[in-house]
Amino acid sequence: SAPPQHPRPPADLSTVRERRRRRGLKIGGGAVAAAFVLIAAGASVTALVTSAGNGGDTAAGGSAVANNLPGSSDTLAGGVPSYTKETLRGSLASISRESAVTDISRLGETGPAGEMADPARRQACERSIALRQGRLTAVRRIDYEGKPAYVLVFTDAAGRQTAWVVDTTCGTTGGLPATVLDSVS
Repeated sequence: SAPPQHPRPPADLSTVRERRRRRGLKIGGGAVAAAFVLIAAGASVTALVTSAGNGGDTAAGGSAVANNLPGSSDTLAGGVPSYTKETLRGSLASISRESAVTDISRLGETGPAGEMADPARRQACERSIALRQGRLTAVRRIDYEGKPAYVLVFTDAAGRQTAWVVDTTCGTTGGLPATVLDSVS
């Protein structure tokens, strides 16, 4: 035989209304958050499409191509040049001039080396590149084949330059080897 059922006491009408109102707020709040996300995503897509349709114009109103550093294939908003393996090889001399180690610390994080302007971070990154040879002569924040990265240029005793392209975590991984995306000489 089943245990006796105790009837629920009748609910106060104001209590029921309050529960329904709270439940509606939860659902309404989620809908508002979802709408906000969709609007933000739409604005981002619109900005990208508009930028692409304007021939790569930057937010400052000038052409991204007109603001290129010598040899870079494109310059992203914020002055970060974009390279491929082919364009990077031909740009080592200009990167070395514009992002010399002797200058980047003075320019700070707003300069061409970004966070690598910090000597401790730069040295940690340098030490984590296992096959490097020569001395570090230049560091530049770049976009490499669509990925944010840093290029570190080493010059050997004969004057030959080798560039190591590393991901943006270089120098922050506690002594682990750098994630090398490419090397170019």
